[in-house]
Amino acid sequence: MNEELRIKSKKYRFKEFEGITLISLVITIIIIIILASVAIYLSLGNNGIFNRTKQAKETTNKQTATDIINLKITTAQMNKYAEKQEMPTLKELSEVLRNDNEIAYVTEKSQIASTKYEVGENPSSVYTKLNQYPYEFEINSSLQLASIDGVEIDSNEKKVTITEEEYERLKSKNYDYSNINEEKVIGKWYDGRSMYEVSIPITLPNGEELVNLSKYNMDTCIIYDGYIGKDNTYYGVPIGYIWSGSIFIEMRIENGNIRITNRDSSLTGATGYVTLHYTKK
Repeated sequence: MNEELRIKSKKYRFKEFEGITLISLVITIIIIIILASVAIYLSLGNNGIFNRTKQAKETTNKQTATDIINLKITTAQMNKYAEKQEMPTLKELSEVLRNDNEIAYVTEKSQIASTKYEVGENPSSVYTKLNQYPYEFEINSSLQLASIDGVEIDSNEKKVTITEEEYERLKSKNYDYSNINEEKVIGKWYDGRSMYEVSIPITLPNGEELVNLSKYNMDTCIIYDGYIGKDNTYYGVPIGYIWSGSIFIEMRIENGNIRITNRDSSLTGATGYVTLHYTKK
């Protein structure tokens, strides 16, 4: 009798134990389903991780493209003023952009242009696009960005500020070569960062040479120019003299450094200076 009770007692305990395990399993599955649903929502929902990452990337790309266009406009303005003491017209700016390999098109109509260049003599605004980015920029007659993909931009949002003294000095290209390699602040770039200037000595190589400028921690090179001289003959840089369509002296900024190219061996060893205006990283 006692033996039968023990056997029944074990069976009941086994069934009780088996029931608890099943309930625990069901609860665990429910919790996993809930957590999975929450994870999927946080990842794929309208405000999910993937969507927010995509939006952040879009914002960064648009800002980068805007900075590039602003830099091209400012460089064209500074170059024209340095040469003619006057600002370029919108037509002249359009011509500069037309010859820029990074520009997909320049047109008076807001559309994906069928031709690279389509601008009349007195445009009130032009539309342009970079090859690398999908955004279309409108530039007004004041040479300011007016809209991006049809969305108006606050024209007072970004300004370049320098002192009147520095402005006159830059206009006349009156650079101080007595303080070579001495970096100084000359104003504010449109994003609020300080603009720097430095003049460095250069020697023309036989072929190509990369001049390391890492100590200046350069981020955006706004404009740079200077000269190379030998035997009382001087050539302006970044592009020196041109003969039969060939450029013999050339300088370009590469990742914060200067690459100098000389295709005329007779000028090897020529010396000079280059003055850079830039922002820091």
